Amino acid sequence: MLMLVSFQAIAMAAVPVSTLIILETRQEAEWPQVMSTFSLVSAAGTVTGLIAGSGIIVYWHSPSVLPAMYLIASFIYLTAAIGAIALLPEPGRKLIRARLHNLFSYRIVERGRHFPSYVLHVIPFGRNKGETHAFSPTMRKYLFTTTFLMFGFQIFFVPFPVFLIDYFHAAESQIFILYLLNSALSMVTFRIAGILVRKGGIRKTISFGIFPRIAIFSLAGILPLLAAYGRVVLITAIIMYGILGALWSLISISEVTSITKLAVKANRGKAIGYYNSLLGVGQIGGASISGVIAYDLGYTVDFVTAAAVVLIGAYMILRFYPENRGVPALKT
Repeated sequence: MLMLVSFQAIAMAAVPVSTLIILETRQEAEWPQVMSTFSLVSAAGTVTGLIAGSGIIVYWHSPSVLPAMYLIASFIYLTAAIGAIALLPEPGRKLIRARLHNLFSYRIVERGRHFPSYVLHVIPFGRNKGETHAFSPTMRKYLFTTTFLMFGFQIFFVPFPVFLIDYFHAAESQIFILYLLNSALSMVTFRIAGILVRKGGIRKTISFGIFPRIAIFSLAGILPLLAAYGRVVLITAIIMYGILGALWSLISISEVTSITKLAVKANRGKAIGYYNSLLGVGQIGGASISGVIAYDLGYTVDFVTAAAVVLIGAYMILRFYPENRGVPALKT
């Protein structure tokens, strides 16, 4: 378990770096579409990995194949790392000395016997109110809200497969289809999400993603009452779970675009890193409390609670990101 956690921590460190590389090489107007393509490729890898891993397990049907799967995954990661090193060289720094002449026209320090003649840069210690690299209050609120939304999402998502097993006796193959459909529909809608953000705006796109999720969470609250209808309800629940994956693409692209636009260039990488880290915090918190709610109060209360939390989060995120921060026109 410790090894897997350590591996995940190291792997997630590449997320803000890769996102920042993509953003810094494109116009701001292209960000939604570029990020949707990036997410599409990532989701395609997830779906391909699910299918390949399941195929290997089904074909060999032996616990001894698991170490081999880890070796295969390690080789793929190593290949990707070598490819990144080869294809993404470190940017060079070009020094234009003609622009440096003004540096020596201010901040002159009296020459002492062992003191420098000029102060070219002063390193600030502590927090400076005029620091341009600090997050704005709006950014802090937005990051908190994305964490709160993920907290609400996980209250629903974590116990839902267990609910299907308990109430509808879902088989392993059906749970696999559940996850595969969720990832596949998320993959195919990432490009649509980028287009919607570009043409319809961030607030409208994220609303299209959040409010249908609230409706599905609420409707799921009545599923325990329909256990007598077994197979039909199980198929409906799997389809609902898949639709939630499609809606996630709208939320994800909207949030990433919002974060990159609210941040200044100097702290954009830091903002993306915080965003991904805080999503993990929301996932852990939601997963932790969902077990308590589902076990002590029942699945209906859990699903309705998730809908209520996400509804509050929707109000907060729409409030903290006004419509006038739209995506600019593409420069040609």
